[in-house]
Amino acid sequence: MSNVRRLPATGASAHLLSLLIVMAATVWHTGCQNTDDVLKPGDVPIDVLTATFVPDSVFAENPIELNGEAIEREWGGPLNEDLPYFQIRVSSEDGAGEPGDPRYVSAKVVYTESDIYFLFRWTDPRSDVYKDALFYNGPSYVTGSLCFPPLEDPDNWSFDGTIPQFDDAQDPDPVHDEDRFVVQFEIPEDADSGGSPGRRDVWQWLSTRTNLTRNLYSPDENPNFPARGTPGYLEDGVFDPDFGFFFDPGTPTWRRNFDPGSPLPDIIYRQSDDVFFEPDEPSNCQNSFGADCVVNNGISPYYIWREDLRNTVETFSACDSINYAPVVDAEPRPFQTGDFVSGYWYTYPTESRADVRGKGVWDLGLYTLEVGRPLSTGDAANDLAFTAEPGDRVPFTIQVYDNSGAVYWGSGVNYLEFGEKDVGLLRTAGEGEES
Repeated sequence: MSNVRRLPATGASAHLLSLLIVMAATVWHTGCQNTDDVLKPGDVPIDVLTATFVPDSVFAENPIELNGEAIEREWGGPLNEDLPYFQIRVSSEDGAGEPGDPRYVSAKVVYTESDIYFLFRWTDPRSDVYKDALFYNGPSYVTGSLCFPPLEDPDNWSFDGTIPQFDDAQDPDPVHDEDRFVVQFEIPEDADSGGSPGRRDVWQWLSTRTNLTRNLYSPDENPNFPARGTPGYLEDGVFDPDFGFFFDPGTPTWRRNFDPGSPLPDIIYRQSDDVFFEPDEPSNCQNSFGADCVVNNGISPYYIWREDLRNTVETFSACDSINYAPVVDAEPRPFQTGDFVSGYWYTYPTESRADVRGKGVWDLGLYTLEVGRPLSTGDAANDLAFTAEPGDRVPFTIQVYDNSGAVYWGSGVNYLEFGEKDVGLLRTAGEGEES
């Protein structure tokens, strides 16, 4: 039985539009980069996003590296490097999002015999990556004392503070949330999932919580030179009209670093806890997916990484007087008034919640997000299985959040359509020809 039914090119889905409003409970502005050619509507229809087919044999020679860089030869295939962007309109009228002038998200889609890849680009004035930062309000460490009791007093910490060289100095109350990009695909009623009609497969990219983790897209790739890079993750969840939104089975890549209502950090980055900091035998040191060791597994020490949760770490205490991960000064030094600690720590996610991979990079007012997922994850109860049959369409919507978990720009219903599998046009020279 087909998991994706054919739908007309026009019309809308009431269920999908209502979900836009529901998900808002869980803005962006033009950046300084000239993005006219990328982010304004052109001749390509904006309600049908066509996925370009690339055979596995061709893709292997020209893979998409999920690293947040929009390289044309990757996204058009070897013989169609000028594949145009599709422009998706986001506004308040159809998407029930933040009022204001319409904006556009640029998108491309490539699919192979086994996977599907998405490229999204949108404007944002800055990259918000300090969600729920925990601020130390002083006093500063006193030289000569090994332990410093004010550090473990919750009254000396808060969720409110200013990040130098990041926050607007004129803003008396800066907000530290994160940027989010959400895609929701309709799961057909005839899917073999046993769920209610109107269910949605919901992918959420989060600039602070899901974008940082490094892992192979596929475990059979070279861990130090992987063809598809070492992308992060998107939260994978389901919206069910009868039960609401819930995450797929498994654990997330992020964990909260504070108790509810308390800004006191649970742990901080310590070089002694980092199994990749100055290992005894660097040449024999690899992480869980086989790559050479890099401090804090290749992400900034501000974002605390835990490679193996079986290795326990000590709770933050008065004797943690050294800040090993100051964002502004970079080098370890004693804690000072105004320092801040990550509101989350990170590890590898598990099970179906980790099915969707991606990496977003912000540069000069423009986000570039590359996403990949197998056509079928094997989790029919929670994930949409893309049939990848030419002409099949899947209704979808997108939402873009700027430093917020509630205010967003939303699209109306668009359709992902699988393009023809014209293998002949993509053959390399001489392939399939008789000698």
